[in-house]
Amino acid sequence: MPAKTTLYDRDFFAWSFEQAKLLRAGRLADADIEHIAEEIESMGRTEKRELISRLSVLLLHLLKWRYQPEKRSPGWEAGIRVQRNRLADHLDDNPSLKPLLPQALASAYRDAALEAVAETILEGARMELLLQHDRLGLDAEMEFLVEAVDDGRAQQVCVIREILEQLAQDETVLERVRKRARMLLRQGST
Repeated sequence: MPAKTTLYDRDFFAWSFEQAKLLRAGRLADADIEHIAEEIESMGRTEKRELISRLSVLLLHLLKWRYQPEKRSPGWEAGIRVQRNRLADHLDDNPSLKPLLPQALASAYRDAALEAVAETILEGARMELLLQHDRLGLDAEMEFLVEAVDDGRAQQVCVIREILEQLAQDETVLERVRKRARMLLRQGST
């Protein structure tokens, strides 16, 4: 015999309205207290996740702002301000989250830094395509990557070690491309 399913399992929307009606009528004995408690706790976790998400977006924008000055624009600056405003509003709506800021900031920075590393991986994929289809473009891309590493925009170059090793040894690419690849490999090994 299959387990009896509750309205909570079958139709959450209907269950939530039914529970609200029971609570407003003061009929606590008829209310699904266990599931109500779970949902309230879940709402709290959602607010904490929202805080981390907003911080992560803001930190990624700020990291890019700092390390990609050539891409700055008024729209980007407005995006940073909007994220700051939304974060402030979220904390105003949920002041008990403020003591969690240090932990949330650490978690958000970890995520933002991972996204920055992902951009470095994309740079490696772009170099692979240039190697196959545009060897002169590869020279400009390598110059950009060296500058990005020097000023901190590209991080964890070791994640693109394979393509750098390929470039360093490929005699069909320009010598300066091979030199830059070897230099990045040395920097990545320290």
